[in-house]
Amino acid sequence: MKSFTTPMLCLIVALAVFTTSCFNKYDELVPVLPSVPAGGVDQISLQSVSDEVVELEVTIFAVDHFGSFIEGLSQKDFSIDLPSGYAATIESVERVSAERLGPYSATMLFDQSGSISGTDPSNDRVTAGVQFVDLLGNGDEASVVAFTSGGQYQSPFEVLSGFSRDRATLQQIINSLADNEGGGTPLYRSMFEMIGYTSDNATNTNKAIIAFTDGKDTNGGVSIDAIVEEACANDIKIFTVGLSSGIDAGELSEVAFRTGGAVMLAADAQQLVSLYSSLGELLHGEAEFYKLRMSVRNPSGSFRAGSRVSGFINLNLSEQYPVQLPFQFELTRENAGSFDQREPACDCGQLNAGDLVQKWKDEAETLRNSISNPSPANEGITCAYVDIYNRNPEKFKWAGLAALVSGEVGEQVDNPLLALDPGFSSAFIANAITGNDAVFEDLAWQHLAYENGGIEEIAKIYCSEQSNPNPAISLDVYRAWLKIASGDADLVWEGNRDLLYHEQLNVLQALLYDPHPIMWSWIEGFGLLESPVPGHTNEFDTGRREIDRFIDRWNWIESDILPAWRAFESNSLNETVLTAEFNKYCQP
Repeated sequence: MKSFTTPMLCLIVALAVFTTSCFNKYDELVPVLPSVPAGGVDQISLQSVSDEVVELEVTIFAVDHFGSFIEGLSQKDFSIDLPSGYAATIESVERVSAERLGPYSATMLFDQSGSISGTDPSNDRVTAGVQFVDLLGNGDEASVVAFTSGGQYQSPFEVLSGFSRDRATLQQIINSLADNEGGGTPLYRSMFEMIGYTSDNATNTNKAIIAFTDGKDTNGGVSIDAIVEEACANDIKIFTVGLSSGIDAGELSEVAFRTGGAVMLAADAQQLVSLYSSLGELLHGEAEFYKLRMSVRNPSGSFRAGSRVSGFINLNLSEQYPVQLPFQFELTRENAGSFDQREPACDCGQLNAGDLVQKWKDEAETLRNSISNPSPANEGITCAYVDIYNRNPEKFKWAGLAALVSGEVGEQVDNPLLALDPGFSSAFIANAITGNDAVFEDLAWQHLAYENGGIEEIAKIYCSEQSNPNPAISLDVYRAWLKIASGDADLVWEGNRDLLYHEQLNVLQALLYDPHPIMWSWIEGFGLLESPVPGHTNEFDTGRREIDRFIDRWNWIESDILPAWRAFESNSLNETVLTAEFNKYCQP
């Protein structure tokens, strides 16, 4: 936790003695440094979106004059201000703690563009930076960098001090920034270059960039995606501090959130002192947060990609020192609009998620091997599918149908018709089992991942696989899971249909159908191509189609089998029949 110098402690003691009980608990101690209570947003995420209502989860922190985290707040201490006509409801407030980290190496990136003289005429950013350095803990270190184009410093940035633990020297350098403003705002270029600098020169594994600005990037040439990718690759968090109404709050938030940092937007320059005083604890993982869940209703009744939800979270601490935390969340094709256009904006936690695929594949294999006496050989797969379907029958429609298909594969092993031609029968059995195994290994583990972590786990796996030339979850499969996660009945079935399409085209076509056209002609001749849906006796039309041709097979599945499966599965009167069918293949 933060420590104070001797003069500061004396001041606190003196003030505490003379303060009367009539003062609000947030107003009673006022430090020498010009500061006021403030706060920041650690994360903001979309929980759900419909035409009319968006549910957001916003994690914030609040600090007093000294930059100490304010504790004990409840739902009554917060309110939401939105543009006229919009309505917001705070559904819940939960207090959460950060994960403790070790000593930090922080690059302090100061905007020294010409506009600073107007937004920060009293050089409060300098006072704030000096206070941050004064609170460096054991093992902590900081560097100081100024960025501008055409001003008093090298363009686009100038390193004024390398990483150092020498408070006095660092503070002297920061003080030299006062009244030396001029030029443009090469924010993104400076951020990007400082990632490499920080990675190469920091001595601690806990590395961060604190980027202060009062405006928008004016030089271009570097995208937010490039900054995030570079920061994630070097395990560096970026904390963005914005001052004035001229900043792009959405972009500062995106950089911070996607790299694991936080965004602090100050309406008053004096808030910078409080915010910078809390940064040390944020970097150490000693912060205290509040997680607010809110619902926002759109007066026009339509939230779409491109819609922006923005407003203020009010911390009702006192009449003298109100705190407003600006928040902004833009609905994009990542989280709104057509599911067939969506793609996650991967953050550091997702890109560096580790080998999640193997973790869930091991879980699926354990489930498969839990069958004590698998007979026929694929019974373990069939029973695993039954288990998966029964865990979430409202969403895991594909698993229920897969259980029926896998059960039929097992029955075909003993089909007497196959004995008529031992050569073809052995080939059919071998390939059927191979295809059954391949589908299980491709999709069963995804169901377990979704069951345990929801669409967030699927997105994390998708993002972590982006450097893999053959990712375990493709974009189309991710979008299928998005539809399933929506909870809308039609979209759930559409998502399960997409999983089936993926299985038939991307798993089975090249493995099972393309190499064996003669075998499939033989199978068609024996009439072995029946619907797996109970009570649905429609066979594949071998007179006009070929089962090994994908388009023919998919037309049969989409137009005949899937509608029959939905009609059967959706009828509650068939629950007993379906259970009996499952038990036929897999005894409880």
